[in-house]
Amino acid sequence: MKLEDIRQSLRKLPLAKVLSPAVRERVVMAFLACGEVRRPPKGGVLINQGEPASDAGYVLLEGAVSVQRNEHPPICCGAPEILGE
Repeated sequence: MKLEDIRQSLRKLPLAKVLSPAVRERVVMAFLACGEVRRPPKGGVLINQGEPASDAGYVLLEGAVSVQRNEHPPICCGAPEILGE
């Protein structure tokens, strides 16, 4: 995924859509500055509920994921979306 594609996906996040254009661009820049692009294997686990490192947040830039939580039915989330506990 190219840098401009990443920026466009970040701008489309539900969180970013409600911000003014200037603030939205600052949020996009903050995500770019402190984040990293990772591609988990298809069908792999990204986060396990309750793991010590599960306080990390993720931004789904493309595709979809199934979120499975203890004692709750699975939820399908499509990009762009923020994920994490």
